[in-house]
Amino acid sequence: SGSNEKGHFDGIKDIGKFSAADVRYTTSKDGKILYAFVLGWPENGKIVLKYLASQSPLYPEKITGVKLLGSPEKIITERTVEGLVISFPASKPKSGQDAAYAFKIVSEK
Repeated sequence: SGSNEKGHFDGIKDIGKFSAADVRYTTSKDGKILYAFVLGWPENGKIVLKYLASQSPLYPEKITGVKLLGSPEKIITERTVEGLVISFPASKPKSGQDAAYAFKIVSEK
């Protein structure tokens, strides 16, 4: 087949480039920290994590802090009914790769 598909795994095809609209989540073993991996740098400098909306039954916890791993800059966030709005810092973390940007989201019950 003459397609340009890069990867194929268990019927799921991974085609093309990821963007800041693509987000993956994982939690720490104790469940206290949520990590959001954003698979691209947003052109407008912001993303909205809908999963973390202020009235979301999926994540009722109070968010107390957000850090971008590898960046010393303070991350500005706003939690709205649309989602958690994250403003990216002016410069990318110096991790040496542009694969994904990991946000550490700390909350309290």
